[in-house]
Amino acid sequence: MNNPHQNARTTRLGRAEMIRRIIEDGQPVRAVARGFGISERTARKWLARYGAEGPSGLDNR
Repeated sequence: MNNPHQNARTTRLGRAEMIRRIIEDGQPVRAVARGFGISERTARKWLARYGAEGPSGLDNR
């Protein structure tokens, strides 16, 4: 069975670290996104999911 997320740039742990840097460290979303090699839009999507669902919002869909 193929993993539909095998080419994803981030993992659940990576997304959690990204959120931590934004929320706890107060780093700008744009800078964190750049550091993870993703768009600011994608970083904001993960941030919104985390805000709405907590840690389970960082799971692959």
